[in-house]
Amino acid sequence: MTKVDLVVGFLGAGKTTLVNRMLADGLAGERPVIVENEFGDVAVDGDLIPEGEAQVRTLASGCICCTLRGSFLDCLDEVVGTLAPSRIVIEPTGLANLPDLLTIVRDASSRLPCRLNSVTSVVDASCVAEMLEFAGDFYASQVRDATLVALTHTAGLGAPELEGALRAVRSLTSCPVMDVDAAGGLEVLAASEAALEEAASLGTRGEKDAGEKDGAPRGSRGHDGCAHDAHGHDAHGHLHAPGGFGSFSFLPGRTFSEEDVDLLLEGLRRVRSGRVLRAKGFLARKDRCGLEHVELAAGGAGHECSAYRGDPKLVVIGRGLDGDELARIVGAEPEP
Repeated sequence: MTKVDLVVGFLGAGKTTLVNRMLADGLAGERPVIVENEFGDVAVDGDLIPEGEAQVRTLASGCICCTLRGSFLDCLDEVVGTLAPSRIVIEPTGLANLPDLLTIVRDASSRLPCRLNSVTSVVDASCVAEMLEFAGDFYASQVRDATLVALTHTAGLGAPELEGALRAVRSLTSCPVMDVDAAGGLEVLAASEAALEEAASLGTRGEKDAGEKDGAPRGSRGHDGCAHDAHGHDAHGHLHAPGGFGSFSFLPGRTFSEEDVDLLLEGLRRVRSGRVLRAKGFLARKDRCGLEHVELAAGGAGHECSAYRGDPKLVVIGRGLDGDELARIVGAEPEP
């Protein structure tokens, strides 16, 4: 049976970083298949998986729990039926609905030789309460319906901030919580596996504290309480999700100095229209060879040299965004 591990979490929580830590700590020896799901038109996360450590499949331009459901099922059929790996690690977009995704994986396991093995929710400890207020039940379900919570970005927090993050998590679930900054990637995976096994042995089907007699997962209303079929491409070529979430993709033709990159990230943090929740990609540097890997999330922003050798690209995700304003900040037109 192929093990299926879900690594979920909101935008910028650190899912890809955790997957890479799992690979570096020894998971690469199992030759797993990594399924990356990107909400935006331009894929970035798959390029952050070190070459040769795993086979990567990328599904972009939507969520595998709704608009890409058919593509996701086809992907599982192909990977399990043809490659028959010992393990598949699925990293959905931060806008995926976990209860729906669990249903899809369990339905697939009823006809394919695979089984749900773990459900790890990656939570940025620096902004749990803020994101709960911002995204509501949609965000809460990613925590509530997991079998283990992996806290990230704890290193710079004081005791009161960390205690506040734990209280926020504990208000949603009693599942195990681990500090990723203090644990190895395989430790997190092993704890998540054990938590799912324990939940299954208790007859909860992995939905701890669901509190519903029929066993149906809580928080299954979709993105921000809206119907999933509201996804799609609008006339401007960028993606929109319910609740005003949108994604803009850019292929910048210009080069950037270090100061330019800092100004770009600061501009995205201070947009006048809406709010940028996530920006990620690779920008060409004018002062040295190679491309700069840039990241922006609710918990902070940064950039560093990258081994990526493809074309420059940048994806910006947020709520209520103005594409023209973003294009002025990036210095490039959105990709049609």
